[in-house]
Amino acid sequence: MRKRHRKTETGSCPTSAHEAVELVPRSPGEGLRRFQPGRWYPPAALLLIAALAAVLYGGTLSFPFVFDDWGYLIDNPFAFDPHSLGCWFDARNFTSAPSRIGLDPDLAVNIMLRPFAYFTFYLNHLAGGVDPWGYRLVNVILHAANGCLVFLIFRHLFLHSARRAASPESSALFVPLAVALLFVAHPLQIESVTYVIQRFTSMGGFFYLLTFWLHFRANLVEGRIGRWLLRSCSIAAMILGMLTKESVVTVPVMIVLADWLVMGSAFKVSVRRAIPLLICMGVAPALVLFTTWAQNDGHLTLGAAFNLANRDDVPRLHYDYFLTSLKVIMSYLRLLLVPMNLNLDPKVEWSQSIFDWRVLLSIAGITGIMAGAWMIFRRWTGDARASMILVFAVWYFVTLSISSGLVPLPDAMAEHRTYVPIIGAIAVLVCVLDMLRTRFCERGIARIVPATVAVIALAALSWATLARNNVWSSRVKLWSDVVSKSPTKWRPLSNLAASYAEEAGQLEEAEACYRKVLTMEPRARHMHENLAIVLIHRKEYAAARDVCLNAIALGIDSVEVHYNLGLALCNLGRIEDGAKKLSLALERRSGFRPGHIALGQVYAHLRRYELALEHFRRAASIGPEDAALTQVILQIERQGRN
Repeated sequence: MRKRHRKTETGSCPTSAHEAVELVPRSPGEGLRRFQPGRWYPPAALLLIAALAAVLYGGTLSFPFVFDDWGYLIDNPFAFDPHSLGCWFDARNFTSAPSRIGLDPDLAVNIMLRPFAYFTFYLNHLAGGVDPWGYRLVNVILHAANGCLVFLIFRHLFLHSARRAASPESSALFVPLAVALLFVAHPLQIESVTYVIQRFTSMGGFFYLLTFWLHFRANLVEGRIGRWLLRSCSIAAMILGMLTKESVVTVPVMIVLADWLVMGSAFKVSVRRAIPLLICMGVAPALVLFTTWAQNDGHLTLGAAFNLANRDDVPRLHYDYFLTSLKVIMSYLRLLLVPMNLNLDPKVEWSQSIFDWRVLLSIAGITGIMAGAWMIFRRWTGDARASMILVFAVWYFVTLSISSGLVPLPDAMAEHRTYVPIIGAIAVLVCVLDMLRTRFCERGIARIVPATVAVIALAALSWATLARNNVWSSRVKLWSDVVSKSPTKWRPLSNLAASYAEEAGQLEEAEACYRKVLTMEPRARHMHENLAIVLIHRKEYAAARDVCLNAIALGIDSVEVHYNLGLALCNLGRIEDGAKKLSLALERRSGFRPGHIALGQVYAHLRRYELALEHFRRAASIGPEDAALTQVILQIERQGRN
């Protein structure tokens, strides 16, 4: 009986036991080494994100300082003083120092609340003085790093979520990369990157994201030492973040929600893992309370703490601020979707009633967004993207809650406040787009429609960012843009006037702007002072005198007004009257250095050398070392001896 041979897997039958058998793969590609995208996608994606940030913001490195860059940084006598780094040890004296020399008390308060950010500015100053190039380079690097962290966070959430089975493998690349690139490219981020002083926001965002990423990386480490080392780094990042920007305080809340709803951990486990971070949330409010106590000479009230930054002459009521913030939150979403008419100083209509139709519409919009996110989460419970839609919808509102609702600020709306919140809004949109891509566009050309939409959006946002950055290339350009978009606000017009005077040397245009401001806000003290300065530089001394006298008639009895009036009178030949006004300014503020210099010049002109030396020496003792002033003192001493 013939022995039957079993067929091999290839279906062939050997003719003998010693015959070589040729085995072939089941399919043409089975025997080849499979391409593993996971090995090269992350490094390539990170390089792409960093390159995009460099392309979009590399051209801004030579841009000048603008607006609060000057007030809070370059002209701030405390910003680059190494003694300011120890401000907590002499808090009451430090917080009162600006008022003693006639400056805004917030200059000291800002350093007290954000010392780590100012430490980095101090390092910038040590490395390159006041050249904006170095300051801007740090901001661009931070933005690129934040884009990379966004990618790493979303990739981690996808790869390690308990609900990842229902999400296709391609989503682990598409969603993280799309969110990171759109985050980097969106023009709403410009204020946090191109605006030097808003390193507060971009660096705060860096520590926010770093805290988030390190915490979840720690959950994967098996060894106790390695796990606690990463968690310690996460805690340190959160503390440094709160010493950079107060809103970092919300990161533990988002960590718990993401661990619970996206990663699939039990709620108690998520809370237990985050207990050290939750405890550290007390650092930010404790620092605010301590700073309030110091600023109020040892007295502390909760109302004063809440209004620490609410510094207007007529502070906004917390209730009005909250209602207005509901509208602002929706305005930010509109700018996210259609980033047109971006504005450094937008005009916001304040609301005082919850029955304002715009407030009611905003409440309906917020409720609708959260209801929609909850319905998607309940409908596709097993899909990680559905969980992310819910969590990152919450992210948007939670990260905005500090500046838009909880703590009243002088300005209801500022684009830089969206730097971290925008991640949540973009994530929701991208996850929805990805669900459309994989669930409803599985066949034919429809499969590439969502990806095409993402690419077109990225290209459009990149172009808009490049165009918008060009507006920041000069102070005159920037404030001309703001004035055109906020024509009824006088602050942009006053900053345009200052830009004309200081950057372009166009004193006539500056005078026209200041006069227009005074028709809009007749009691704006600084505008009277600045207009008088411009007129003195134009040698229109009689006009400068009239401006100062008009300010005094309106009850504006400031040191600067009397100083400018003294200069105008001296240049009109009324030297004795001018000297009296300068002396009056010094009576109001004995440490007013320009007044001492001016009065020293007057007495030197009158050959009263002893009095001149007294004022020049006093001026030299107040300000930084001035070689020219030292030379004047030596010259007068020689004249006095002769």
